[in-house]
This record gives sequence, structure tokens and C-alpha cells, in this order.
Amino acid sequence: MSGMFTVTTDFQAFDDLMVRITGTKVDRLNSLVKDSAEILTETLKTEAPVGHDAETGAAGGRLRDSLMFQIGYLGATLEGVGYAQFVITGTRPHVIRPRASRALAFYWARMGGRAVFAKVNHPGTRPNDFRRKGFDLAYDMGLLDEAFSRFWSSLGGEGGA
Repeated sequence: MSGMFTVTTDFQAFDDLMVRITGTKVDRLNSLVKDSAEILTETLKTEAPVGHDAETGAAGGRLRDSLMFQIGYLGATLEGVGYAQFVITGTRPHVIRPRASRALAFYWARMGGRAVFAKVNHPGTRPNDFRRKGFDLAYDMGLLDEAFSRFWSSLGGEGGA
């Protein structure tokens, strides 16, 4: 078929190269990635903002509860709810209009409960990069140091620092 191509990766050759460069096998490095991701997940959840449920006003936590790392080959990617990007980067003032109904209904503490509007002129939000706060918390508490210590200890006679 025209335009198709195949990429083949020789992970054994990569593993051998990593042993020569770092003195350890990739699976050991992957365990460090997994260990670090588990630590960071907890500190990120500690720092994630928790709003209120739009319908009931009860404590929210969808963003916090959605945070998790997808562990890949020598790396991890932080995932969460789609609106996390707006929390992290902030938003400019904007108009919010209903999509599926004729009005917007949500919990608004300043109104003392549930509010209903045809449209809302939202003032925007300040950026809240809770990720930085979560990373700083893990660093300040020495949690990542513990992960790296476990990693170096696990190397035994394989090499390392």
C-alpha cells in the first residue's frame, strides 16, 4: 500500500545500550519512573484545587480525583479531566451560554445556592499551576529522594553512582 511504512524497535538493543551507559537495565529505570509517579500523584492531589459541585454545592474534587500518571517506556504522562488545562493556564473573560437548554443552572456561593441565568459574563480565572506546587511539595518533603535512594539500593552489583 502506498504511503505506508513500518517502524521496528529493538528494545533488547536499547536495554543493552542503557546498561552500558547507566550501568542498569531499563526495567530498573521504569521502576523508578513508576515509584516517582506514585509519589507525585499523591502530592499533586494534595495541591489540586477542589471546587463545589455545580448542581448541589457539595464539595467537588473531580479534578483532584482524576489525576493519574500513565506509565510508558522510561516516562510517565500526567492525565486528568479536560478542564484541568483551564485551571492550570487560567482563562480570559468570556461569555458562557447554554448549549442543551435555555438557561444555565449552577451552584454559586455568592448567590447563596443555586443560580439560574440565560447567559453569564464570566470574569475569567487566574492560572493555578497546582502541578508546580505538587512537585515542590514532593521535593520539600524529600519524597523523591526516598524514591531515588530505593532505586540506587536496588541496583546492588549492577552499577550506578
